[in-house]
Amino acid sequence: MNRFFFPTLRFLCLSAFLLLAHCSNTVLSPSDISSETLLSSPDTLKIDSNTIVLNTFLFRDFEPGGEQNGRPLKSLIYLTTVDSSNLTLSIEFEKIFIINGSEIWSSVFSDKKSSIQKPFEIDAIAENGPKWEPEIYVDVIVNFKIGSKKYQIKAIDQFIYKEN
Repeated sequence: MNRFFFPTLRFLCLSAFLLLAHCSNTVLSPSDISSETLLSSPDTLKIDSNTIVLNTFLFRDFEPGGEQNGRPLKSLIYLTTVDSSNLTLSIEFEKIFIINGSEIWSSVFSDKKSSIQKPFEIDAIAENGPKWEPEIYVDVIVNFKIGSKKYQIKAIDQFIYKEN
């Protein structure tokens, strides 16, 4: 074997690994999952003594020194009790879907958490989203579970902010 075989093989294996790792963030075609199915989710859930809504902060960063066309969409989501009572549920976030017209982006959540913790909400972060134009409205759907029971909740007309 020539001296280029192993470095080339190593490069190809690393490239394949990085490609597979990146596949958890995907823009789905409309045939993969229907926006109607996602949007049929409730916007409020009553679970035990907690009534929960979904709040979001979606943004793209265009600050100097970043990527030329701005950084990918970052999604901070919050499950919040409507009356600011303590959230007593043990929630595990599973997946986020963001609908922009006919496009649907989905991702799992990162392990990062907000630096500000409040007793009436729990948050999750999804990163490396699509580079959709900022200053538009999208619909957000979140899948989560409590124990073995799965839930889905939506927030309609969520604004994507542009950070300069």
